[in-house]
Amino acid sequence: MEQTNRIMTQIPQHILEKPGARLLYMTPLALGDFLYQSGYLQQIQRQYPQLTIDIWFDDLRKRSKSWQQGRNRILGQWLEATDYIEQFYPIPETSVEREEAVARAQQRDYDAVFFLSKSRVDRYEKYARRICPKGFVAAVAASKNRLKRFLFGARPDLLLALERFSLADGAHVSELYSHFFQQVFNLKVQTVKPALEVPESWQQRISARFKAQRQQGCRLILINFLSTNPSHDLSLDAVMSLAGEMLVLQTQLAFVLCVPPHELEHTEKACAAVPDALAGRVLAFTAQEHFFELPALVEYCDFILSVDTSVMHFASALERPLVALMRTNNRQWRPLEASTTSVVYAMGTDWVKDIPQSSIVAACEAQGFFHHG
Repeated sequence: MEQTNRIMTQIPQHILEKPGARLLYMTPLALGDFLYQSGYLQQIQRQYPQLTIDIWFDDLRKRSKSWQQGRNRILGQWLEATDYIEQFYPIPETSVEREEAVARAQQRDYDAVFFLSKSRVDRYEKYARRICPKGFVAAVAASKNRLKRFLFGARPDLLLALERFSLADGAHVSELYSHFFQQVFNLKVQTVKPALEVPESWQQRISARFKAQRQQGCRLILINFLSTNPSHDLSLDAVMSLAGEMLVLQTQLAFVLCVPPHELEHTEKACAAVPDALAGRVLAFTAQEHFFELPALVEYCDFILSVDTSVMHFASALERPLVALMRTNNRQWRPLEASTTSVVYAMGTDWVKDIPQSSIVAACEAQGFFHHG
């Protein structure tokens, strides 16, 4: 490759249009990210039908987290259900597994690698170059101070620094994805609205699972109170207190407490030990069989109360009545605006657990959670 000082703004068309071309997309992908990004990845494949797209969602952490294997399973099942992603590389448990993934990726002989990340940029660049030593490496990264080294190093690759694209006040993270996917891949579409289609078979399974509550005349409130960040979470005690207050306002309610797989046993024990007023009205849930259990549950429940996780975004995409609980410093990740959506922001400490219960109940009441009929 001839060295150049020209700043490129997109992956060259001859790479994307090459017969049999292969692209590896590397990013610390979570379910909410994929909801907003999937439409653009699908559009890339449509615009360049000869291009094979693989995804590396290993976030390149040095230490593993308790939630990683659950994400591997659930996100992997969603990726397998698509027709525009051919292969994916999940989060490994050990460095040996990561090296095995690198070796498999090297065998794919990618024509280009594109990584998008706000953290661990040096590691993403290192692994992208190892995987694609002869191809084109493009990046969107919070990496302003290493922009020159990346651009004017051994190869004339592409780096777009996140700091060079400022989201307007009140803008949504989907606008950032729209900007970069359009620019890097020269897409012919504007903003792609997130879409989520739930197979009927999973809708039927969820309906059968909560048949008893429906027969009792209960409306279901899904409460999603845990994330991968403690500052975003509600405590289980706070959830039980909320459920008790809500039952005073509307007696025909049942609550589905949605938790990650590793929290299921603890939550089930708590649900079995509730006071008589809540007995049989609080149920623990996790997606044990397949990813589609989760969006099927979101679609089935009458109301959603969620902290800042994928459940909140699924509820927005599926147009379910939603009250979202968020930190003020994360407004760009709020659910998309809709008449069925309310957002309650943490103030003061900016921890969700410090949102007054009265504020949460008031927002739920405004969204019709306690209406009779």
